[in-house]
Amino acid sequence: MSNSEQQIEQEIQDKDLNAPRLTSEHIESVIDGVVYFTAADGYRANPCYDPNSTPSSALPAPQSLELLTFCVITLKNGFTVTGESACASPENFDAEIGKKIAYDNAREKIWLLEGYLLKERLFQQEDATDTGIALTSTFEPPVPTVVNCGESSGSVGNAQSCSGNVSCGNHRTIELLLEILRGANVGGDVTDKARAKLSELVDNI
Repeated sequence: MSNSEQQIEQEIQDKDLNAPRLTSEHIESVIDGVVYFTAADGYRANPCYDPNSTPSSALPAPQSLELLTFCVITLKNGFTVTGESACASPENFDAEIGKKIAYDNAREKIWLLEGYLLKERLFQQEDATDTGIALTSTFEPPVPTVVNCGESSGSVGNAQSCSGNVSCGNHRTIELLLEILRGANVGGDVTDKARAKLSELVDNI
């Protein structure tokens, strides 16, 4: 953990910020291996040859390639991230400093990747919670008794006629409200609203 990461972590803890977040310990936990090499190392694996020499001899690596350091971090899932460090002045080149800078640059990419994964997990959890609420709160009212709005005052089968001071529309509404109140799986808010509406219709008859 770098000094800046330690300072930020301490500030987060001091402010008691406890929501899900990434930590340096988590970043370290997903690292499986680290490899360093310079561009010159890569050059020497496949060098250029002097066409004028007999036999052909490999040309030395350019000094600029000696100053370019790479870090490859392999994560536990097999994914790799890279970082690099270039030195402008050869006199200032230090292999250990180059490795440290390259490592820090590669490690920063892990923060981005793990940050995305954490955000995606939180999003999926929130989406699942919202969907669950919607499913449990959805109410499909029962199908009301078929109403025959003819002038007959009798009934045939399940059909009922509208008569008296109850209009056809109100008759359907009353039947629906009664079915809702008889439902065993209806929430309290729904039944309260149904009772209030039923009382209003009855008062107007």
